[in-house]
Amino acid sequence: MVNCAPDPESCALKAFEFVPFEQAVADAAAECAKPISTAGWYQPANPNDPHEENKG
Repeated sequence: MVNCAPDPESCALKAFEFVPFEQAVADAAAECAKPISTAGWYQPANPNDPHEENKG
């Protein structure tokens, strides 16, 4: 979370570090470009057991 207010000096939001909007977009885009592996995040339900819940 960052503060991208156009005029950080007059902005009342002081809880978050000021980052220029262009830099914040570039930083976020760099994070979104990283691959994510969801392997092991979900355990599928056993289709042969009608009483077993999906634990995912």
